[in-house]
Amino acid sequence: MTRCSPKHSFAFVAKAINFDSCRWRRKLCKLLEHYLRLERPNPCSAALFVSLKGCARGTRMTAAGLRSLFRYHRQATGIQLANPHRFRHTFASDMIRAGMSLPALMQLMGHADIQTTLLYVQVTPQDVYLQYARAVAQHIRPLPRTPS
Repeated sequence: MTRCSPKHSFAFVAKAINFDSCRWRRKLCKLLEHYLRLERPNPCSAALFVSLKGCARGTRMTAAGLRSLFRYHRQATGIQLANPHRFRHTFASDMIRAGMSLPALMQLMGHADIQTTLLYVQVTPQDVYLQYARAVAQHIRPLPRTPS
């Protein structure tokens, strides 16, 4: 059996996501290294996310397994709106709030049409106000001082 490093195990993820920013790549790599080093029972598995409990421990997590994991945590916490797809919506909204352009987000999320990306972005009235205030602040110039 060949030993493999965490870097080898997730190199494909950074390429598949195609982040433009080195900062994003470094953060992603650091998080994945942490996950692979501390959470994974079998570091040589080709699967990135694996079952951590029961007789399926170490095997690729299935869609049903992920749904079961979310169901368990929804019941344990009482947070009923938690699901994997909700994370995509939250991610899209957070990226827009952080200043990412809509075309860049569209590519990052793998959408062919920008209208699809717009469905994921949830903008609150506070978001609109903050964006407006930021834009106004950038365009307001102080009046020149007149000699008195």
